[in-house]
Amino acid sequence: ERYARRKCLEVVAERDIGYAEVVGIVDIYVGYISPVHVQTAQELANRLNGKTVKLTAKAGANGKLFGSITAKEISEEIKKQFDAEIDKRKISLDTEIKAFGSYTAQAKLHPGINAQLRIEVGEA
Repeated sequence: ERYARRKCLEVVAERDIGYAEVVGIVDIYVGYISPVHVQTAQELANRLNGKTVKLTAKAGANGKLFGSITAKEISEEIKKQFDAEIDKRKISLDTEIKAFGSYTAQAKLHPGINAQLRIEVGEA
């Protein structure tokens, strides 16, 4: 663990990024879960749980989308609408979004801490 923290300081010096950000990554890597990380994830979950993310897309005459809505697009909209950054890999969809309508998604914010989101897709 001491080695990991020392490496953390080296990364901060090399890349000019925040120490807290790197410590969080290192802590997770070495198996230490800080109460601060859990509290932050829980606060974000409380803020996002049950919220509706509204997206627009283009579709054909039958309402079928040209392509599909991806987790990346949902992540970007969460950032715009709620000022919360969630990695696209942490968003899981119940079904593929290939038509207009309402869907549900789950954001995995921390082990055991999730937020349920409602996704609404409308016409652009």
